[in-house]
Amino acid sequence: MPVDGIVPTNGAADERPQVKDIPDEEILDDVSCLTAAPQDTDTAVQSAGQAALSCWWMEMSTVSVASEPFRIQEAIQMLEQEGRAVNATVFGPPKGRNKNQAWQKFLQRRNVVFRPVVRGLDERREANDDAIRDTIQALSRAKGVGYVALLSTDTGFLSQLQDCIVSGNKVVLFIPARRTMIIRYYEENGMQVKQLPEEDNTCHVRALLEANGTGNVKLAEPYAEFLTPEAAAEMTDILQECGFPTGERVYLNQLIAKFWFAHSLGTLTVYPFNLAVTAMRDAITSVSSIRSWQSSGKPLAFFLPVSGPGTGKAAKFGSRLARRIFRGGGPFMLSDSSNLTCAALTELGYMDEDLNADLTEAIFCFVNSTDNKYRLRKLDLLPAGQAKTQELDRQLRQAFLSNGTDAQWRVGPNSRAGVQKILVASEMLPQGRASQAELFTAMGDYARCHDLPEMRTFNGRAWRIMRFNDRCPTTRGVIEVARP
Repeated sequence: MPVDGIVPTNGAADERPQVKDIPDEEILDDVSCLTAAPQDTDTAVQSAGQAALSCWWMEMSTVSVASEPFRIQEAIQMLEQEGRAVNATVFGPPKGRNKNQAWQKFLQRRNVVFRPVVRGLDERREANDDAIRDTIQALSRAKGVGYVALLSTDTGFLSQLQDCIVSGNKVVLFIPARRTMIIRYYEENGMQVKQLPEEDNTCHVRALLEANGTGNVKLAEPYAEFLTPEAAAEMTDILQECGFPTGERVYLNQLIAKFWFAHSLGTLTVYPFNLAVTAMRDAITSVSSIRSWQSSGKPLAFFLPVSGPGTGKAAKFGSRLARRIFRGGGPFMLSDSSNLTCAALTELGYMDEDLNADLTEAIFCFVNSTDNKYRLRKLDLLPAGQAKTQELDRQLRQAFLSNGTDAQWRVGPNSRAGVQKILVASEMLPQGRASQAELFTAMGDYARCHDLPEMRTFNGRAWRIMRFNDRCPTTRGVIEVARP
């Protein structure tokens, strides 16, 4: 029988498959879908199935909504076209879906059931991954499953899926076509992959990295946003020959940008990534021997900043990601130094020499951004509960130098309008335009009135006030940063 009856859990030990909390990250394309179908040796395609679908939730101010469930629907449709009857179970926070019409409609389908999941307390845990792994393990132990299909953009399930195969089940992965490195990773490890086609593969944005390490963004003619698996495989082989390490958690955009910068090759278009790959291939093939192009070995930190997800249509930019990159202000490169964290946070807008000249609070605001939390968690560099400034300084330096992220760190929040609205409504500030100094003073008064933790910077005070007024039911805990 398929695994069913999974109930909310807070992470306590239970002999049943456990499904823990789903992070409230931005849209990160980490939609996971697990499908198990009982085996029928005569007519396998007529078998009924149980699908466990797990989704990342997107945080927008006080409204929690999810990315459109079209990827899950595509995977289900592909299974149904094979003759499989799919019954889907969706795991997520107990509240937060009622604001999204697409999810309301999807969850009303007869073959879809929602299972609320209580959030865990440990910020370092990738609770969604834990839930999927636990369920796959349970399916591998269950009798008569026969068919397991996983929709995911994460490489962390290989061991459990291999156990399913050893148990006699057929295993198929559904992965969006643009996630080329993930596709290659699973295929190289013997897994069957079905690619989900991209609906729109164009963007109208260019992000350029200059030879001096600065960067800019601009609008341009439409161009393919995503790389084909074949092109990704070719570029991976080229970079390996050049001495760059490639693997499951190494991002090609990091390697190409650092290679280009280290060899002083001029301006590089780092987004859309297709243009970076084309430029790299042309540069490599223009020399007589590929082995003459060796990595410099000098530690570099590459950044492709992104803004918050925003609202409204992204047609002007071509995609949501293109809009976020455009509003992020442009890429940049920093050389490693003992001051790397401070320099990076300044470039990203968390620090300045005026009302945000405090490293502790800049780190606090940075690590409590959902995008940044997600990437630090993937690197296993996210602290639990509270950490010292010096410790986080070292961890952020390590994260910025790593090739294990897409370099899309979230820029500092622009909370001025939101904070001013709250202060005016609370009669802490008169109607009309206020100076930054007036806002700063009023925020201090508001914090004392509501017993909020004392903060020394504009960004710190704004973060505390916005958090205090955030009624989102899926908001995670706060990572506190202790002063030296």
